[in-house]
Amino acid sequence: MEILNVRKSLNLTLDGDLLPLSHAAGNQGDIELEYPDKKVLLEATLMDSSTQKRGELEPVIRHTTNLAVENSCPVQSIFFANEIDNNVSNIFRAMSYVQLHHSRKNYRSVSGINIFSFTIEELSKMISKNITDKKNSKNN
Repeated sequence: MEILNVRKSLNLTLDGDLLPLSHAAGNQGDIELEYPDKKVLLEATLMDSSTQKRGELEPVIRHTTNLAVENSCPVQSIFFANEIDNNVSNIFRAMSYVQLHHSRKNYRSVSGINIFSFTIEELSKMISKNITDKKNSKNN
């Protein structure tokens, strides 16, 4: 089992009850999990589907791009909300085919990024069924 440093992973401010007080600053994602072979960026929103394109699309793409450019290992982002706008989800999927540049180091780029979007209900079901990103050797 891999051990994560939760305090190092959170780029946002928490209150005494460990509830978020603010978003992550600058060009960082909300939660960046570091594994030996990859990084996982978690981006969450309370915005409804009608405001996600305006409020979340660009920051999630920018945070994922910056993290991917700054690291030599694969980066996988997961965007989750109570509901997901279909256009936002489609644009996130399309980003795997787009050359993107770091927002502060424009001379550095990455060829495609991986952003997956799920509702909180979908994530809860995956967690309860112990679904991971690893392939099950029995199904190969």
